[in-house]
Amino acid sequence: MVALPREQVESLRRAQCEEFAEEVEAFLRRHFEARLRPCSSDEVRAAVQLGIELGEAQGLTLRGEVRIYLACACVCGLFLFEDPRCAWMFHEQPTLGAAEAPTNFAIQTLARNVGEVTGFFVDDALAGFEEAVSAAEREVYPARDEAGPRSSAGMKRALLTMNPARARFVGAPDVDAFLHVARAQAERLGLEGEKRTRYVLLAWLFGVRFVEDPLCKPAVAFLHAKGGDEDLGPVSGLGPRSLGPGGDRASGGDLGPGSGLGVNRGERP
Repeated sequence: MVALPREQVESLRRAQCEEFAEEVEAFLRRHFEARLRPCSSDEVRAAVQLGIELGEAQGLTLRGEVRIYLACACVCGLFLFEDPRCAWMFHEQPTLGAAEAPTNFAIQTLARNVGEVTGFFVDDALAGFEEAVSAAEREVYPARDEAGPRSSAGMKRALLTMNPARARFVGAPDVDAFLHVARAQAERLGLEGEKRTRYVLLAWLFGVRFVEDPLCKPAVAFLHAKGGDEDLGPVSGLGPRSLGPGGDRASGGDLGPGSGLGVNRGERP
């Protein structure tokens, strides 16, 4: 048996990943054309590469698994494994507000659960998001001379009003968990006042770590648009991390009724 030099092995792996990224970009654009229209090819392929890393951390190593995960990322962000909005997607017995339900990071669980949520893959978070966030900001800050948000209850109302579609798959207890995680991320980024509020509102649409998601550049640009606190400049990424080990993998099948994706598990990327 001939051992290949490390450099040649790495070169082959990079070539395989680049080929897979090109293939997945075509797959995602076919199913999420409106969502990905503002994204360049480089951004989509960077998301695929990051998705492979994040998926591997959860035990997703087969091509079909990664495709399904990235399809979900087009709806709710690449960092969905640590996003309280998305915990129900992996519940063995999903009830849309039961955060204490058993969790299983398995494609089979995901495929079964999202199939029960009508229109999960229909919503386009980019469609009119600027107007929706601006309206929600007025809900949180009813008067510009007030020093801060009225209350967490006011923020919750703003979130649910901003995008009722999200309320279909996020239960009330998970909103509290989401606010905790999103505010912590905003604090880590040094965001305060209205800029922090805007971050939380955008995170509701694009995920708690959207600033690190290559598919969310328009949201990052709007975060720094005029209208909040003084412009803070570019937000640096925090680097990929996972919340812990993934569960066992199970055979995936398609994504459930109405998805139209019909993705199955396949060979490793």
